[in-house]
Amino acid sequence: MVLTAAGLLFAAEVASAAPARTRVTIQSEQTGFSGYVSSTRESCANGRRVLLYRRQGTRNVRVGSDIAQANGDRFQWAIQVPQGGKYFAAVRRTRSCYGARSRLASPQPAPPNGAPPGP
Repeated sequence: MVLTAAGLLFAAEVASAAPARTRVTIQSEQTGFSGYVSSTRESCANGRRVLLYRRQGTRNVRVGSDIAQANGDRFQWAIQVPQGGKYFAAVRRTRSCYGARSRLASPQPAPPNGAPPGP
């Protein structure tokens, strides 16, 4: 089998065009959720649109979105929610980035009257 320089260049382009792995996390806050998007390719995390869904029976209802922005060396998002329930965050697949979905999470309960918020 003979490989030409053009053949090697094409193979390298195909390998670099493969979608990058992506991860989205979710953290419960008193007024909603926040989390981070990470990826093996920075462009798959920085500026990535994060969608927040509420689980309603067997349906998932989109309730908000945010754009992941640099926070130190990570890319953070935050979305407020008006009610309790089970939620998850997701990023859609793009041509160069895999999609991802977080675990299910519930918002933290409000503190009792007069109590300071969270730790």
